[in-house]
Amino acid sequence: MRVAHMLGTEQLARHTEGADLARATKLHKARYRRLRTDLEALNQETGLEGIELFRRATVGAPTLEGPASHSAFLHAPPASGHWLHFAWMPRYIPIPDFRLYGMNDRGTLLTFFATWGGAIYEHPWFNGRRFWFWGVSFGTGLAPFGFGGIASSGWSS
Repeated sequence: MRVAHMLGTEQLARHTEGADLARATKLHKARYRRLRTDLEALNQETGLEGIELFRRATVGAPTLEGPASHSAFLHAPPASGHWLHFAWMPRYIPIPDFRLYGMNDRGTLLTFFATWGGAIYEHPWFNGRRFWFWGVSFGTGLAPFGFGGIASSGWSS
């Protein structure tokens, strides 16, 4: 059933190519800015950075505060100098092109929380090779799987 759901999500994402992409992109960028603002505020309050900050913003959030995100994040190489350089794949919102984040072919770590499935793809619009992920992971290196620095699109659920 889950595989069927994932494949259904992938097919839905492919069919959205003709939809109002400009409006969807505008809304997603606004959500992304809000998430970055929330993460920057959490960083200032706690002093946490990187994977520890993402852990605190998701599965480690206090009950009354609630999580900032149930998502997957594709991170840039650590040498990029800024811990907030990432592509965001919020639950149930397929991201057809990581250029939206300036992250096309740049991610080397995949972090995902409170999600049971998703995939990243070698090319925009969910084309080329794919890397499936599920469960919870705090910074899975993609190079051993032949996916370091090549992801161009993805989704999580």
